[in-house]
Amino acid sequence: MTENPCPHTGFSASQQRQWPLLHSQLLGTLELGGSESIPESYLKQLSEEISSTIETSGMSKQETKARERIHQHLKHNIEHKLAGSKLYAFGSTQSRTSLGVGDLDLCLVVDGPSPRKILNKVRNILTELEMTEIEVIGRAKVPIIKFKEPETGLPVDISVNNELALYNTELIRAYADTHPMVRNAVLTVKFWASSRGINQAFMGTLSSYAWTLLALAAMQLDPNIGLPNLQKNADKNIIRLDHEYDVGYNSKTTFDWNPALNHASSFVAFIHRFVFHWPFQEDVLSIRNGGALSRKDKNWTQAEPEAFDLVPDSLDRRLGLHSMPIEDPFSLNHDLGRVLRPSGYLTIREEFLKAWVGLMNGNSWSELSKKENHNIIEEFDLFEELRSLSMNEVNALHQEVLDQLARAEDEGRTLSAQRK
Repeated sequence: MTENPCPHTGFSASQQRQWPLLHSQLLGTLELGGSESIPESYLKQLSEEISSTIETSGMSKQETKARERIHQHLKHNIEHKLAGSKLYAFGSTQSRTSLGVGDLDLCLVVDGPSPRKILNKVRNILTELEMTEIEVIGRAKVPIIKFKEPETGLPVDISVNNELALYNTELIRAYADTHPMVRNAVLTVKFWASSRGINQAFMGTLSSYAWTLLALAAMQLDPNIGLPNLQKNADKNIIRLDHEYDVGYNSKTTFDWNPALNHASSFVAFIHRFVFHWPFQEDVLSIRNGGALSRKDKNWTQAEPEAFDLVPDSLDRRLGLHSMPIEDPFSLNHDLGRVLRPSGYLTIREEFLKAWVGLMNGNSWSELSKKENHNIIEEFDLFEELRSLSMNEVNALHQEVLDQLARAEDEGRTLSAQRK
């Protein structure tokens, strides 16, 4: 890199332009006003704008019915042709925290051979049903098959035996049902994160589900809201999948939302927490523990390298484990922040600061949630997973790919012969 980095932060000139507020904060030159300076009239107007956005961006009854129709169509055909199987819907549509966009997430629960073999059978069924753009991703931690329903163009993902996701969905739905404003607060955060381009795990930021957990944890930690912990003192409900999980929670809980808080003030409180009280220095965010759990108690120490250690020239390296730890409420060893790349982490920090500055300047909701696409993926080291393997292990993986291609070619020739 030919640019001279900042002697205090290590940021290059281009990085100072990419993350100017974060750079200023690290230098100690960023002046941030307090929430007490935000006029009530502005909060009222902003709340109306947020409310309108949520209403218009939510899924319509027609879209909901279309998704249900597709689910039932697939359920009927797949369960009929795969004995003993069950096809369930999960995700934000089912938990009522959907913004009306995104895939239809389905989970196929079935006993039998390996998930990849099951997905190959599902692929044949989908081909018969004339689904389009069918793609099997069998080597993922949770193997899935992706495709589109031809009539609507709706993207659909089917995972195999991803049963824990069904319980996660039920828990988020229970939180959304505690009070309408809880659901609205989650949707506000998700809309902002989506618009600002920081809710894409595959791009090195956080997943939409992780942002949901952040929103809920912030409401649990905020004394002006006091969202209850639905897992506290709940009866145990142990399920056995790859491991044992306690998925118990109190499903019929409601609470009184502070009437002084509207859409805008709850969003202000969310941004304020992560700007002024960045929790990840000492804590893990955990809705299971009422919002936070100390790193020491969780035994999730910050591993090296940290994002700030990788500027200016090493942002293509993998970020140290537990850099922004978010505990899954049931799979307690799963850190939702593990997908972060260094640039993703720094961009999220910048976006929190940018949102706060925008609130201090009285920006409208359309300005605060203006569409932004961050260029993060180009910094990935595509071969990072291979670099720690021996040549024998790399060769074995290479041969496995070649075998898969050979099988695909054989299947293609067989199908061509059948059509003739």
